[in-house]
Amino acid sequence: MRVPHPDLAAPLLGLAAMLALGCGDSSGPTPEKVAETGTIRVSTSTLGLSPDPDGYSIVVTGVPGPAVGATGTIEIAGLPAGEHTVELGGVAANCRIEGSNPRKVNLAPGGTAEIVFTVRCSNMTSVKVTTITTGIDRDTNGYFLNLHGTGFLSVRLPSNGTVSLSPNPGNYPLSLSDMAANCDVISPSPRQIAVVIGSPLEITLDIRCEEPKQLAFVRGEGAAAEIYVMRSNRTDETRNTFNSVPDIDPAWSPDGRKIVFASLRDENYEIYVMDSNGGNQTRLTTLAAPDYRPAWSPDGRRIAFVSERDGNAEIYVMDADGTNPRRLTSESGADSDPAWSPDGSRIAFRSERGGSNGIWVMNADGSGAARITTNPVAGGDADPAWSPDGARIAFVSSLNVRFGRGLAIVNADGSARILLFEGSAVSKPAWSPNGRKIAAADDDFYYGREIFVVSTDGIRTYTYLGAGGSHPAWRP
Repeated sequence: MRVPHPDLAAPLLGLAAMLALGCGDSSGPTPEKVAETGTIRVSTSTLGLSPDPDGYSIVVTGVPGPAVGATGTIEIAGLPAGEHTVELGGVAANCRIEGSNPRKVNLAPGGTAEIVFTVRCSNMTSVKVTTITTGIDRDTNGYFLNLHGTGFLSVRLPSNGTVSLSPNPGNYPLSLSDMAANCDVISPSPRQIAVVIGSPLEITLDIRCEEPKQLAFVRGEGAAAEIYVMRSNRTDETRNTFNSVPDIDPAWSPDGRKIVFASLRDENYEIYVMDSNGGNQTRLTTLAAPDYRPAWSPDGRRIAFVSERDGNAEIYVMDADGTNPRRLTSESGADSDPAWSPDGSRIAFRSERGGSNGIWVMNADGSGAARITTNPVAGGDADPAWSPDGARIAFVSSLNVRFGRGLAIVNADGSARILLFEGSAVSKPAWSPNGRKIAAADDDFYYGREIFVVSTDGIRTYTYLGAGGSHPAWRP
């Protein structure tokens, strides 16, 4: 649009008078000096749809001049003879000037030079977004559609309905926030849209909701850390442990009937198991050394965990009843955070071997260990979690994160690493049973610790499940 200038004509005419008359000449203009000046006549013709309503600005040889209408003519007199440039400005984003801009003109003494600018306008940008939400336990309060690109635009979408908006032209990555964690965008799944003037864009978001799944998680810090269970729609929250010491690291059994966890109730961390409702809490490890980070094997027969019983953090495996413990790693650097592959044949883990924290994968018997991520940044990579199909591994990373630790995904062979969520201090990612979402915790500088859920494919969706939570684990 045209940029207003106070007293636009005065600076230009003053400059013309000074150039024509000469500085310090008190004798006034003579006919000869007047003959050395001329006039530039600027005409505009605006064609097409949605013309610029307030016209345009004129700049002559770098000096702002008077305004001209969308279709109109102005004359600028008293300009010194010679070459000038004339530029048309303040053109709306949906309009284009035909031909060059600025343009050169040679002004003869006492003459008039004419310039005609033709401006062609098209429809303003138009994006129509329609939401169709189906399924069980639908999100009834709608969503926020966020467009990040040339500026930032966030609009409220109904659960079912249509919203029209007119963003500036450009490419926009899409994201949806305030969506219930039990709902997913099924189609379409563009991560980005291209907004073009005169090319209306229509998007239909097919959102399907399923019965909310349960998550075990930790609420509180230090001695107040206890294990809770809630549904992914933030309902039916119940507390499972009641101690004056931390209870952490919950992990579900494959059948969803039990939860294994670590507790400090025995002066050092030990592995315990309990029913899904918190009943029948039973201790599985009994050595006077910390045991923590338990992970149940997919067949339910074994539990991998971290132990410092041999003076260094190493990965062990034991039968599900706590018997027959076996050491899997024997490195000078700490090994921790075990995670079983869905078929039970491999274990991903964090290791300090090689001088930096990276994600490694080994066979379930401890053989064939191989690094799949390398991170030279302090903090490295940690907390691996396999996708339900075994194709990808989510993990916490400090690489290419501006503010701390983010959530990343890599293929199981170490290829195609991407940063999915940039946080302050992300920890403990866990895939949803359908593989479309990941829950994790973030200890944000401003908002404190809370659990968030982010989509893994297609349009990015973000959901926060309330303050004070960490160590999320989806019930199978």
